[in-house]
Amino acid sequence: MKAYLGALIVVAAAFIFWAFVMPSYDHISSAREAVAARDAELTQRTSLIDQINSWAQQYSQHSSDISRFSYIVPETKSSPELVSMLEAIVHQSGLTLNGIALGNIDPNNQAASYQTQGIDLTITGTYPAFRSFLSAIEQNIRIIDITSINAAPVGAESSDIQFRLKANTYFLTQ
Repeated sequence: MKAYLGALIVVAAAFIFWAFVMPSYDHISSAREAVAARDAELTQRTSLIDQINSWAQQYSQHSSDISRFSYIVPETKSSPELVSMLEAIVHQSGLTLNGIALGNIDPNNQAASYQTQGIDLTITGTYPAFRSFLSAIEQNIRIIDITSINAAPVGAESSDIQFRLKANTYFLTQ
């Protein structure tokens, strides 16, 4: 009987172990695996956040350069800003603005990262004022390439000259 009682206790202990302890052990093992996966994901996200913060810091360090570049080659075609800038340069140089025409976008330049816009400018004034105008265009932050200049006297008694310039300016492709 003692042998049966010992065997019964061993069987009961094995049953209790398999019924109560093993499921808890399996649950703890799967919980450890989930924690390890979450730790790996947390490490990856922390790395991404650190990288984003690094990029934000680099952007803030170069923001003045970026804003200066946006003046050199604007993101969009801004005709009013361009006309205003040219008008200001013409008047600062002591010339008279007779006419300004902005051309269409160059259709041959569709694959490039920038677009070209033509400018046709007619101004009147003296030769030294015109040289001052060219100097101001050259030193202006916005890129303007003058492609042709035509000059003709206004009249026989006048020292003024009428200049017609053709130029190109640029803006980024959207």
